[in-house]
Amino acid sequence: MLPHQPYPIDTSVADLETPPSTGSGSTRSRKRQRDGDSGSRSREAAKKKKANRACFHCQKAHLTCDDSRPCQRCVKRGMADSCVEGIRKKAKYLLDEEELAELKKQKDPKGPEASGSGSHVPGDPCKHTAANDPLNNLVLNTEHPFDSRATNMEYSILTAILGPGAQEPAEQQPAWPPAAAAAYMPFTPQDVGSTPSFGTPGDPGSAAFSGASMAFATPFSAGSGESQPTPPQPRPQTPPPRPPPQTEKQPESSPSKTRQSAVYRSVTKPYDYREGFHFLMRHLKERYVKNDILRIIRAIAMLRPSLIALQVPLSEEDEVFVEKCFQRSVLELEKLISFNGTPTVVWRRTGEICVVGVEFSVLTGWSREELLGQRKYIYELFENQSAVEYWEQFATHAFENTLQSVHTHCVLLTKTGVPVLCAFCFSIRRDIFDLPNIVVGQWLPLLS
Repeated sequence: MLPHQPYPIDTSVADLETPPSTGSGSTRSRKRQRDGDSGSRSREAAKKKKANRACFHCQKAHLTCDDSRPCQRCVKRGMADSCVEGIRKKAKYLLDEEELAELKKQKDPKGPEASGSGSHVPGDPCKHTAANDPLNNLVLNTEHPFDSRATNMEYSILTAILGPGAQEPAEQQPAWPPAAAAAYMPFTPQDVGSTPSFGTPGDPGSAAFSGASMAFATPFSAGSGESQPTPPQPRPQTPPPRPPPQTEKQPESSPSKTRQSAVYRSVTKPYDYREGFHFLMRHLKERYVKNDILRIIRAIAMLRPSLIALQVPLSEEDEVFVEKCFQRSVLELEKLISFNGTPTVVWRRTGEICVVGVEFSVLTGWSREELLGQRKYIYELFENQSAVEYWEQFATHAFENTLQSVHTHCVLLTKTGVPVLCAFCFSIRRDIFDLPNIVVGQWLPLLS
């Protein structure tokens, strides 16, 4: 019987199942990677290392410089001879008094140092570059046929900049006819520096200038033989007629402005609302029954504490101001009611009528003079039940939103005592101190 032999082991599978080794090989690879990273960083740091102080050229160009003199950039650009240390400016708060005074003298254009434009600072590298500037080595020929020195100098500079080819020989330049030359240049170069006299009799230069300027001669009109038009004769200028002096008109005061100013002048004392409520108590006893009197007194009792609380802090000047505002509002309401076709009346919180529309007079038969002259109260024109309901609704809505109106029905009494059933609405306006001030009511008769 053969001895038992173990099955052969597949090494490839064992290698796959073996976990990765953490021996010295992986440690060396990580070390080499760190060394490579540190070497690259050191090379980049050495490459990006800046000099402690840049040279003049690198400082002016705002470029990176090195510590060697001359620096590599100046050597490459051929400026090694002028590569010197740049001048670093001090902060103003670090300067001494003498340095500040010197800095002010340099900035002052009127100082004595500003006049010496040819002086150079010792060791200034700008003098090396200024010597190589081609504009400083120009050879100027100022012998030109112009009498003006400035014109000769400018012409010489332009000729030197354009080069020797700018001046062509005289035989290569085209010859212009004398008439064309006179048309294009009516005065000679010798007349540039002098002041020409225009319109002088017998002056050939002025004649040529006037003829060329007025006829607009061209080089081709001289040889064509055509007659040139004569210059137009100047017309005598007559001064324009002066307008008659205007007198300033004084602004005429309109009737509305007159009434407005009269309102502010006439109101000198506050309005006494107590008289209106006292009249209401007397009127209740004369006209209403006991039950209606109690309902009206109960409504006024609900309104009275709020009125007293708002009225007590007011001074006399405040009450005068409120009355002026009331009278001024009455003027605006009169204008508004005149454009409205609905029977409208305006009264105080006591019921005293202040504004009456024409339509209301037509509806009830009461004229405006009777209602305003006799100091009528609005509840006098109501039937008893309508007056009680009005006071109850007024006490309920006196301190509510002023943008809302109260809609109800009422019975109006005409001058002859005839009742008129109407749809009735009124709105309450409050003054600056939140007191009920103005009541605006409107009626529409109900035809049955």
